[in-house]
Amino acid sequence: MVGLGCTTIVSLVEDKEFEEICGKEIFLEHIKKHDFQWHHLPIVDYKVPETEFFRNWGRVCRTLKQEFQRGNSIGLHCKGGIGRSGTVAAMLLIEYGKENSVAIQQVRQKRKGAIENQLQEDFVRNFSIE
Repeated sequence: MVGLGCTTIVSLVEDKEFEEICGKEIFLEHIKKHDFQWHHLPIVDYKVPETEFFRNWGRVCRTLKQEFQRGNSIGLHCKGGIGRSGTVAAMLLIEYGKENSVAIQQVRQKRKGAIENQLQEDFVRNFSIE
């Protein structure tokens, strides 16, 4: 994410998955070193956002929109970069007014295999701004 103009990182992995990546402590040191804003919105692998995610989604989404308005980029990450990340990327596009099917199509054009299973696709197709 360094060198891509990212100012904010959104982690979609569960705490236990940080250990499989590099360790949460090392990850957070990297976040601090590069002065990224960081948001942790964990989603279970191969699943969709649940209640806890949505407790923070409104606040995080507003922050992300502010970063976009400033011309900054954000980084979304999960473990593989297609399922959970693709789902949340599509949610952001819908928040910006894209039709759900168009959001899915655009995310998949940028990242082959994104929104990787039927559960995630159905979730995005039915996602609405509240």
